[in-house]
Formats: sequence, C-alpha cells, structure tokens
Amino acid sequence: MKVSAKNIATHLLLLLLLPACGKKEKELSPARINALADSIVNSRMDKLRRQAKEDLDRRMPIELKPKIDSIRNVSHEIGPVPVFPGDDGTPARADTGSMLQLQTRTPSNDTQR
Repeated sequence: MKVSAKNIATHLLLLLLLPACGKKEKELSPARINALADSIVNSRMDKLRRQAKEDLDRRMPIELKPKIDSIRNVSHEIGPVPVFPGDDGTPARADTGSMLQLQTRTPSNDTQR
C-alpha cells in the first residue's frame, strides 16, 4: 500500500477527532438556552430592522408619489368633501363675529363660586 500525504492527514484528523466524540458536553439550563436564543434573535432582528428601514426609505418616494397624485386628481374631480352635517366642504375661515372674547374674571362676573 502506497503512503501519501493525503492518507496521513486523513488518519491524523481521525485520531484527533475520536477523543472529541467521547466528551460529554455540559448541559445548558433553560435560562441559558433562552439567553442564547434571545441573543441570536436580537442580532438578527437588528439586521432585519435596518434592512426594512432601507427598503422603506428607497420605496417610499417610488410608491407614494403615484398615490398622492391619484388622491389629488380625485379631489379635483369631486370637489370639496363635507366633514360635518350641514358643512359645504369649504375650508374654515376666521369669523370675527362669533369668535370667543376673553374676559378677566372679577367678583362681579365670577360664576364659579
């Protein structure tokens, strides 16, 4: 049988790995298992959050512009939309006749006694 460097390396590797199979590993407590799992999940979640934020920042201008344009077109077609019953949909303007007047509380007009 011919002895080669590959053959020797394979036999040495097997001899080094054999004792490793006989070692009994230390058992992990449930708390340690949870801590390791949380550590792995948190590191991956940070990466996923960063990637999601990058995707959002990249896609927001692409997807939002057509939606905004569509809403603007519809609002120009249908006109003002009433919000409250009896409302004609026009923007509110300051009405000086019905504005609240601030008063200084004096003993003669104090009604909270």
